[in-house]
Amino acid sequence: MFSAYLRAGINLGFAVLLASILGFVLQFFMPMMGPEDGLLYSTFDALDTWMLFLMISAVLAAVLTRAVVERNVGGVR
Repeated sequence: MFSAYLRAGINLGFAVLLASILGFVLQFFMPMMGPEDGLLYSTFDALDTWMLFLMISAVLAAVLTRAVVERNVGGVR
């Protein structure tokens, strides 16, 4: 389980870095997404707002999945 925590820590650091880079780049592409009340613009605006939360949630889901898998390694009880 320690390796799962270590990977999660590395992935969290990478997620923060990636979210900041994507947030920076996305601000240049937002004007090209069409009108501000359009679906495409709204989708990318929501992605920009919730990007870091989604990445952290994915890392936590991976840690929980690994914990369940390692718990059931001995067989089904």
